[in-house]
Amino acid sequence: MLSEIPSAGLDFSEEIDFTKAQYTAVVGDLHLCEAEPPNKRHPLWKKFKTKEFFFDHEFTHFLEDIQRRADGKSVELVLNGDIFDFDSVTSYPATAHYNISYLESRRGLDTEKEKSLYKIDVILRDHPEWVSGLAQFIRDDNRVVFVIGNHDLELNWIEVQKRILDTFNLNELERRRVRFVEWFYVSNKDTLVEHGHQYDPFCCSKDPVNPIVVDYNRLMVRLPFGDLACRYLSNGMGFFNPHVDSNFLLTAWGFTKVYFKYMLRAQPLLIWTGFWSSLVIFIQTVRHSTLQARQNALTIEDRIDEIGKKSNATPRMVREMQALFTQPIAESPLKIARELWLDRAFMVLLALFLMLYLFLLVDKIYAISFYWVFLPIIALFP
Repeated sequence: MLSEIPSAGLDFSEEIDFTKAQYTAVVGDLHLCEAEPPNKRHPLWKKFKTKEFFFDHEFTHFLEDIQRRADGKSVELVLNGDIFDFDSVTSYPATAHYNISYLESRRGLDTEKEKSLYKIDVILRDHPEWVSGLAQFIRDDNRVVFVIGNHDLELNWIEVQKRILDTFNLNELERRRVRFVEWFYVSNKDTLVEHGHQYDPFCCSKDPVNPIVVDYNRLMVRLPFGDLACRYLSNGMGFFNPHVDSNFLLTAWGFTKVYFKYMLRAQPLLIWTGFWSSLVIFIQTVRHSTLQARQNALTIEDRIDEIGKKSNATPRMVREMQALFTQPIAESPLKIARELWLDRAFMVLLALFLMLYLFLLVDKIYAISFYWVFLPIIALFP
């Protein structure tokens, strides 16, 4: 069991010196996802995930451009987190040797190793031009560093890392030009590169040094609140683009107009979907936060040393970086409930119960019509 823990990442050789770079390019948040099939009945459903908006061709041209600008010299490409969006993958295999729960069939597979492998296979399959372009970039004597972000935490599985390199079809020397680092990277001994999620209470990983946790009799990657919200809420509300704030940060009137224009026919029970999804997010966030990290007490220092070595940092720097982490919102259930509007939802339910109770009391004395109960509801609706 301990051998499954990604305590060391992929093997790399001293032949490739990652501490020096004449040219460095940094790009992040590509959010490569599975291709959403066109929805003939509702054409706008998850439109942002369709191949129409894939930018694989543009990314390949970007790689060619930075090589041309480097004039034949090696380029270090830092892919700074959220390159793959595991959270947005909602498909699942028709036949599998592992159990797939009803919730997984609706919102996406969990983070166990076999399920993470399926998700990375789906993403890479749907982005062949991106894969071939990056593979050629590596073959051209350039280096690539994957910094793990919050939406691709499942890269912590060493088997997932190997699957990516296998898909690139690289030889042994070319594979050594690729490195996966936990949450930061020091380029050319003078530039710190981070995805930044460790300073966001909604998205920070509780323990990126030990990302694998034990859930009863299985190993899985621990997810922060933000990822769980994307999985269990965004994946079920397909008319909202989670990558564009203005698409879902609307006023009450704005939501009302969007609902009647796009969702009334396609998703009339949107409020119910949001409510039960928020309940699932709350439960899953608390559960993930309380799971015990899987680690080997005899190799803790080796793990710190190796994280530093891969990131071109000393063990002291790794520990100092850890000290900068913010407190995850998962440690405050009341804040989670407020963020999900569950506190207001339960206040509304309580108010409705009290109104009905008051009506029943008054009805025993005056025999009033049941429709009177709607007056305070209408008054309190805003």
